[in-house]
Amino acid sequence: MMEPSQQKPLWITIFLTDNTTIVAATSDMQSRVDNATDERQETFFQSSCWEYIPNSAFSGVDSDDDSEEDECCGTSDANDECDTMRNINRLKSSLRSQNKADRVAALCGLEKDINLLRLELYENDIPPLNFPPPYNIDAIALTYKKYGAQISDLAKGEHVSEWKQWEQTFVPLIQQFPAKGSKSGNCTNGNRFGEFARSKLQFLLNTCGCALFSLFNDPSERCRSMAIKCVQHLSLSGLDMGKHIAFLMPAVFSRYPVIQYDAEEKVFVHDPDCHEFYKRGGAANRQDRERIIDGTRSFISVETSEEIRLNQCELISSLIRSFVHHGSLSLLDVYFSDIILALQSHLSDPFPNIKIAAAKLLVQILRLPQWEDGAKYYATAIGRASLPLLRHRNSRVRLESISLLEASICVPDREKVKGAGSEVINELIGFREENILPISAFYKHECGINVNILAELVIDRNTNVRNRCCDMVSFLICCLPDRYNHQQRLLPYLLSFYNDSDPRIQRQAMAAVENCGQQYEAENPDEIIERRQYGIDGDERCNHMDTLLQPFEQRPRIGSRFFVRNNTKRFFNALLSELRNWMPKTRLQSAKLLHILVIYCEEHLTMDINSTLFEIIKALQSCMNEDDKDSLCLLQVLEDILKSVGRYVDPCTYVRLLLPRINNDMNTGTSVSEGGTATELFCLVNTKALGCLMQGSLPRRVLSQYVAILRSLSSQTSIGQFAGRIQRLESLKSLCLLFQSIEGCCISGASTLIFEESGKLWNTLEVTQSFEKLLKNLLIQFEDKATNDAIRQLLHYVTLALEKEEGVV
Repeated sequence: MMEPSQQKPLWITIFLTDNTTIVAATSDMQSRVDNATDERQETFFQSSCWEYIPNSAFSGVDSDDDSEEDECCGTSDANDECDTMRNINRLKSSLRSQNKADRVAALCGLEKDINLLRLELYENDIPPLNFPPPYNIDAIALTYKKYGAQISDLAKGEHVSEWKQWEQTFVPLIQQFPAKGSKSGNCTNGNRFGEFARSKLQFLLNTCGCALFSLFNDPSERCRSMAIKCVQHLSLSGLDMGKHIAFLMPAVFSRYPVIQYDAEEKVFVHDPDCHEFYKRGGAANRQDRERIIDGTRSFISVETSEEIRLNQCELISSLIRSFVHHGSLSLLDVYFSDIILALQSHLSDPFPNIKIAAAKLLVQILRLPQWEDGAKYYATAIGRASLPLLRHRNSRVRLESISLLEASICVPDREKVKGAGSEVINELIGFREENILPISAFYKHECGINVNILAELVIDRNTNVRNRCCDMVSFLICCLPDRYNHQQRLLPYLLSFYNDSDPRIQRQAMAAVENCGQQYEAENPDEIIERRQYGIDGDERCNHMDTLLQPFEQRPRIGSRFFVRNNTKRFFNALLSELRNWMPKTRLQSAKLLHILVIYCEEHLTMDINSTLFEIIKALQSCMNEDDKDSLCLLQVLEDILKSVGRYVDPCTYVRLLLPRINNDMNTGTSVSEGGTATELFCLVNTKALGCLMQGSLPRRVLSQYVAILRSLSSQTSIGQFAGRIQRLESLKSLCLLFQSIEGCCISGASTLIFEESGKLWNTLEVTQSFEKLLKNLLIQFEDKATNDAIRQLLHYVTLALEKEEGVV
């Protein structure tokens, strides 16, 4: 045997007897290896009982050729190298043995030795894939459009920071995509012993690789699992896997079911016969939609073990990590479609951990710059495959599925300047035109069902899922290149996060809308500049003094208000109709969202106040007909909405709409009538609505309608003998609110305001005195305690108003 001083030794950690694999490193020896210094480590290798192999053995072995032993025997160290190759050939023979025990013993020894060698590596492991999204959020903060004129008021004062941010966005959108990356990562040089260990691992891979790959189809689950783990460890050791790809990848994909891809429909096909039946117009649903509706479907798998299927997914991840790290990812280009189809089959696996691992890996694959063209081809199909997972019972699966959906939508389509998978957004929200219905729905009702998955995620019971969903919607609505096509569909769900119980989610949603407002201001300077320069921002008759509901701390910025107003017309009427949905939870969520829109739309509500107000009143009437907890909660929200509407809609508008219905005017059409006459409940609801609206309006504007409201609510049909008890109590309550609203104002001043509004002269002092006499007569007329208490309270307010008027005079 050659002396160590003459040639630097390399060591292999196993040696074989005739029939048994022996692991030479004991736990005590391994402890000595871990604690030794570099100098002591080399001394230990020379004095240990491990099989000695010279350098030439590793340089002369490249494959599984059986003639290697004969070639090696002719070298200078013929005897040692022949012994080495005999041991290696015995190992390969054991791996290919028909005896299960031999295969298991060989794999156990090989796996332990691989792990021991990996401990010596300078780089113990290749870093995981962690590619960022394909868009630069800072660069797309506002806009990509250029304008010749500058907005002067943005360049000074409190808007300096906004101006700087606006200037930074003067780049075309196509330049905001990061360039397709070249090779990423390089193999780093480790220490001397780390390189020795890597050479040993490379020697093992070159000589035993094909034998390991053939065990992927072994009848024994244990052998399959150990073989996959051995190859996974080798791939993460920084070895040269290029020469083995042609043998390794077919062995990996042989354990996956056959899945097809329909490029025309952009969907993965698990059952070709059913898919052809669907394409011919049969009464069948598209295969990806079946799992969304019922959540069940037969799962086809070649591999029966869940743990091994998970190992298969991890092996593919390890291979991609290795090739990315070495900058040789192009070697896997030919297998890209097979990788996508294999991972897609994992998404339908019943084992949750496999779904999570596959989703994480697909996210990174879709973000790889080198595979951008291939990702664009499969983006829509992958997005559709992720939709059923968003309804999974496991919150971790839903969490990773949101990331996968976002990644598939945001795959760059540089030619069309859009997200390659953005059409999945329509299916995410269950959108379908009102006049379109599939013919198959007439024969099978499931074919006509659409599920609004995004609405379910908004109210998910897991906070992390809601937070991740809010992050996804914020990213899509702010940074997606074709975001203008989807903002109207995504905006209501983003605004729904304002009512979330988690303050972090509320702040994140508000920041996204503020960002969209900045974009609007930069893209529409002509619409913004005049309002800011002349200080005209909203109707002066609106009430901007009172505090807003949570989470609003102040009035939204002008760009945000314009952005929300311009995108609410499409869904505003649908939202109003949901106020009377048969599901209590839906009614409550719709009411809360409507309240958010009222704050953003402000005086622009006046344009459709007729339909808006009466839809709210109908919902209010439905709540008053019921006495359950959900209805009472919704009733409170609707009253708050009416108060907010009163802040922005002038009393002269809503008074003209409500008073005829309160007075049961026959010339006014009613939606609820009996013999041409409004019911008592309908009059009662309109009276209640009027009281809520007055609470939100400015006192000066309520005073301009003082006489009209007072005369209407003091009529015989409101508080007189022809009014019902409940109607009388509600009218007296509304009259109290009237005097509370104008508290601090002079009643005599109402004459001037009324004249300015209608051109009529009224002596408001005489009208109030007459009303006081009427109330005193009603105290004598009615004996009901609740009615008398309400009259006395109202009489108190009237007396205070008259005393104040006399003091002013």
